[in-house]
Amino acid sequence: MPLPSPAAPKTRIIVNPTSASGKTGRRWPALAPRVLQALPGAEVVHTQARGDGERLAREAARLGYERVVAVGGDGTIHEVVNGLFDEEGAPLNPQITLSALPMGTGSDLCRSLGLPRDPEEALAHLSAPPRAVDAGWAWFEAPAPGAPRGRAFLNIASFGLSGQVARHFEEHGKGGGLSYLFGIYTASKGYENQPLTLTLTDARGEAREVRRTVYTAAVANARYFGSGMPIAPDALLDDGLFQVVLVGDLGVAEVTRRLPSLYLGTHLRHPKFDAFEARAVRVAQTHAPADAPPVWVELDGEPEGALPARFEVRSRALRITAAPGAPALNARPLDAGER
Repeated sequence: MPLPSPAAPKTRIIVNPTSASGKTGRRWPALAPRVLQALPGAEVVHTQARGDGERLAREAARLGYERVVAVGGDGTIHEVVNGLFDEEGAPLNPQITLSALPMGTGSDLCRSLGLPRDPEEALAHLSAPPRAVDAGWAWFEAPAPGAPRGRAFLNIASFGLSGQVARHFEEHGKGGGLSYLFGIYTASKGYENQPLTLTLTDARGEAREVRRTVYTAAVANARYFGSGMPIAPDALLDDGLFQVVLVGDLGVAEVTRRLPSLYLGTHLRHPKFDAFEARAVRVAQTHAPADAPPVWVELDGEPEGALPARFEVRSRALRITAAPGAPALNARPLDAGER
């Protein structure tokens, strides 16, 4: 694709037509006129293969675009976000603003941003004043051959069964909102809870070690995963901290009984659930034999690596638009002098 000239529009809209099992591509032609009315002069580009969202966002950042809009689901946003950071996790263009138009299966990040699930309703927030939010950065100590060592995430990193579920979706695709529950049961076959050692560094730089056998665990920058499950109900996108949630040594039957509390966000009252705050987390298997199967890590729903890994907050590293009163945002929008 030819690069835009210096006179090109400064907003790039990145549409993933394959998100939501192709529904985005079918709905986009009817929605496009309204989007372009809200963002006059914007340039529209479509992804055609995995990684295109990252490449197109990186071009926009390096060419001085003022805004990128990700049209799709959490996977689309994940690619676009990674295009806005270099390989060390530094923003390529600190002045660029990210907006999201939710059209995916789960759209979990958009829930934390207070955006309506209906993209036509979410249009009203595309031109909202930007907010400065944190990004997460995951370092994989032993990445797969050819894979990047570090990756950004804006929503949640998780591992254990949730990593297995992400790999299941990569192989078999996603369906509707109930597909996550089906994926849990399918991925649970043969899965064993994992003894893990976590080193948590708090806001003062003090480290503590936590050892748990876990069903799944989340390093959360925002609140939701699994199509609306508030796994980290107290996480904030702009406090410089992760909420780290450990789902303990539970079986499938007990997790099933706890699903209502997981979707209501009351699960942390249960003694086998733990929550911690940390600005950095290192995670490894505890005394794992050499032939132990990998513990897979997903970032924003995408399988990206395996343990051991460490996760770091990049404080206020990204500008993003959100709805007023977004549940996972504390700070006010940036004023004109900060933009």
